[in-house]
Amino acid sequence: LRSWCESEMLQARCSHLRFALLLIAALHLFLLLLPDRQLGHLQFLRGAETRAGIVLPLSLLGVALLQSRFPIWLQAAAGIIPVVAITAVDAWLGLHAGDMADRYYMSLGTGLFLNNLIMPLRVRHAAVATVASIAIYDIFLCDVFGVVPIGLRHELALNVAVFVLFSLGMRWRDEVLKQQTVLLQLQNRIQVQKLAWANRQLTELT
Repeated sequence: LRSWCESEMLQARCSHLRFALLLIAALHLFLLLLPDRQLGHLQFLRGAETRAGIVLPLSLLGVALLQSRFPIWLQAAAGIIPVVAITAVDAWLGLHAGDMADRYYMSLGTGLFLNNLIMPLRVRHAAVATVASIAIYDIFLCDVFGVVPIGLRHELALNVAVFVLFSLGMRWRDEVLKQQTVLLQLQNRIQVQKLAWANRQLTELT
């Protein structure tokens, strides 16, 4: 039944994932360049180069690979890799944001929360993307790649992790509800077929 549910939802899942990837890429390419510009020409160029050179190509490649005819592992990679790359790019840009670093990391935490609500990844794939993104987020906050000028960073990391894991739970609940809906549709289809068979039998008896 699980395999049948997966096959029934496959086409719609790939379509929604393609749209979600394009939406996220557009947001990072256009809207998030505005705070980069406020920090000066150098930060604007840095943001444009990384988002147009890393985020956009990976997102477009993911859109091209998110096809129902491709294997599940390839679909998973096409959805996970762009999301994790966006997390790394935004966290790296936050290192160069100076006094606005807290805005970068708070916005990134909000983005991680929304990823699970926007992208209909399979639960196990969403869990991989979530854990990898939280790990990258915490690594940057721990000054592994440079000093992040943010106070109360441990509290921020904990709050973001809790909210993102909560959104992962919402993703799991949504997946369960969709599977139940598909199973109800299957049950209704079987009932209709049984009624049609019974009507044929009654017609023949008559």
